[in-house]
Amino acid sequence: MLLCTTLISVLLKDMSTSNTIPASNSSHKTHHSLMHNWSLKFLLCSIFFFSGLSALIFQISWQRLLTVYYGVGMVSITLIVSVYMLGLGCGALIGGWLAEKSLNHIRLYFWVELMVAIIGALSFPCIMAIGQLTATSPYLYSLIFKVPLLLIPTIFMGMSLPILVKIFTQILPDFTRALSILYFVNTLGASIGALVGSYILISFLGIHWAIYIAAAINFFLAITILITSKIYKAKLHKLSRISHFKLRVISPITYYAHWIVFITGFLAIGYEIIWFRVIGVLIKASPYSFSSVLAVYLLGIAIGSFVIGRRTSKLTIRNKVKTFYFLQAALGLSVAILFIGYYYLTKYSPLGELTAISFLQPVHPPAHFLFFDHHINSIARFLRFIFLSGTVLIWPLFFVLIPTLFIGASFPLITSLAVNNKSSIAQTTGRIYFFNILGNVLGGLVTGFFLLPFLGSEPTLLLFILIGLLFALPLLEKKSILTGYVPLLLTVALIFGTFPRKSELYSVMHTRPEGYTQYFEEGLDGIVMTYINNDNTVLNYINGDSHGGRPGYSFYVQVIEAINCARKAENILVIGYGTGSITEGALKIPGVKKVTIVELNSTLLKNLEKIPLFRKLLSDQHLNIVLEDGRRFLNNQQAKYDLIFLSPLRTTTAYSNNLYSKQFYELLLSSLSPTGIVSTWTNEDTVIFKTLASVFQHIRLYTTNDTAFFLASPLPLEEQDKNRLIPLASSFNNEDWNNIHSTGQKYKIISGESLLKYTQSAPINQDWHPVTEYFIGLRFSQKEIYKKNYAQSTQSNQ
Repeated sequence: MLLCTTLISVLLKDMSTSNTIPASNSSHKTHHSLMHNWSLKFLLCSIFFFSGLSALIFQISWQRLLTVYYGVGMVSITLIVSVYMLGLGCGALIGGWLAEKSLNHIRLYFWVELMVAIIGALSFPCIMAIGQLTATSPYLYSLIFKVPLLLIPTIFMGMSLPILVKIFTQILPDFTRALSILYFVNTLGASIGALVGSYILISFLGIHWAIYIAAAINFFLAITILITSKIYKAKLHKLSRISHFKLRVISPITYYAHWIVFITGFLAIGYEIIWFRVIGVLIKASPYSFSSVLAVYLLGIAIGSFVIGRRTSKLTIRNKVKTFYFLQAALGLSVAILFIGYYYLTKYSPLGELTAISFLQPVHPPAHFLFFDHHINSIARFLRFIFLSGTVLIWPLFFVLIPTLFIGASFPLITSLAVNNKSSIAQTTGRIYFFNILGNVLGGLVTGFFLLPFLGSEPTLLLFILIGLLFALPLLEKKSILTGYVPLLLTVALIFGTFPRKSELYSVMHTRPEGYTQYFEEGLDGIVMTYINNDNTVLNYINGDSHGGRPGYSFYVQVIEAINCARKAENILVIGYGTGSITEGALKIPGVKKVTIVELNSTLLKNLEKIPLFRKLLSDQHLNIVLEDGRRFLNNQQAKYDLIFLSPLRTTTAYSNNLYSKQFYELLLSSLSPTGIVSTWTNEDTVIFKTLASVFQHIRLYTTNDTAFFLASPLPLEEQDKNRLIPLASSFNNEDWNNIHSTGQKYKIISGESLLKYTQSAPINQDWHPVTEYFIGLRFSQKEIYKKNYAQSTQSNQ
């Protein structure tokens, strides 16, 4: 944070010394005026920096909290993000109009920041209350409730840029530079806010405190603006009457700049969605992965905006237009070079080893990255440790940073070209920003719902690249065919001929074992890669994260232990299909009447249905398949289940806490029959037990060095008639049953006082404090205590 403040200070000093200062009666007055201008610029830039920081904290927190009630499916998340962005765009339109009408711009900005603070402070209880009332509503109906929750605060957020542009251009006569500086400091603040919000605030304090802290920042900013307006009252009054803004010759691009920025906004968000999907395979879907990619994306935009302001201040309109077209072509070309280079280097160079190391690491950043591992006793292990600790930034920097420089440079440049009247600079800024956001919204919808499911990542990328290269055509108007169009056509042909085809990029990113057949599917929910050999051994990856797998002996053990304690097993619910071992085991239970599978990822089932083994399993007459978010499903049904099996993703996966929180376990309890049992897989047992224990009276932990699962019930977990297992055992062949039996013997069973002692210091997962999902705070506070408690409980249990 100090580094950013220093950077702003140095930047503004450079701006102050480079601008022409009107002659005055004395050098003392000139120096005083110069310092006065500099301090005002510094204050405004610092305020806008922290405004961007708080805005991203709000965005991350609101988006995470809303998924608790409206689901984590692609439809729900896309609607949330679209409403958020649309609010920013509408706010820019309104802010631009108000800035041109207002006589006191600094006071107007005060009210904007104050309203963001007030609405932000009220947002947490409002989201919680409205979410609980509307959690059962359909997606489109829920949009009615999401709109006011997100649209109102984001409108005020979006108003700030055009208002500050109006103020800043009264101090700095170069409009392009003024806008680029404001866009730079605000986006830089947003980049840091993405990291601070996830790595620090939510991890250590929870979503609710992150929201309140962001609101407090805006309250502080509002007070600072009010004080600034009083200190610089005379200066601001004088500036409002004297405009140094220089009106330049109008360019033809002025009249269609809105539609150009719409297209570039469409492409920018399309690239972002694909980057998230591709990088997610390498660094998985932890909440830190998401915020790290977003931070790098915003950082690149900020730097690009900063550079363009310094480089184009003396360019003619014609050269500015050429520069803009060049930036769009350079964006497409840079994306092409990076993806083609990555693809071939991964196949034929040591980069493939780095890809494999990153891909096989299940959690990014690894849990141990906070603590130097004493087992690191060689240079190779040390380098591996450093690499894995930084993958959440290394891969985003590799894929995203350079292209986003061109994206960031484009907005200030095209906005400056669109201005044709010095009295409407704020309104023009707001309008251009609105069309940019409109392109973002439509680009997100089209890319996520149509292009990626139907074309795939690689063809969609290639399409975006070719559109970007079309912007090079106006640059060739005075060149001959040989020196202009031929090189461009050769470049297009080279890119088209070498760019990876559909699924090829993801194939080199996954570690494919020998002797396995590959099945790949890309759809609305991401990408699924499944490998199967002649022995029906299955490896399954959802967006790069291992899920399920066969033979699933540990999953069969989970079913058998649940049946062993179940008083009744007729109606069974399975949340999360994986590779079907739990479902298969549940269907083998004697007397079962119905097994309901709730699976969020339709792409997974579509891919598995290509394989004969799963096609047979999924066609069982007792099976009812529901494509839905597990939590939304339970909120929308009244049935009671004798057994509920949970096969969720890792506790460290983004949004996973929706299936690991106390409030979700309360929902499970309400969905159980009076004698029902919940069986849940987990890769973390201390916080999960403590959370389960806050809802269920009777809990048992089954754990090995590799995996664990819990049984939980309102009634004591007692062994029932073992004869019930005989028909179940006979449904497996002898080899499989022996393997299941030997796997079961590896489990340690912990319950009662041992479990309580083991987890006495553990926190509880709440919807608003996802401890295991945002795990950095947990690692800091509990690592040594957990080790000690685990050793003591294991020793006493033995």
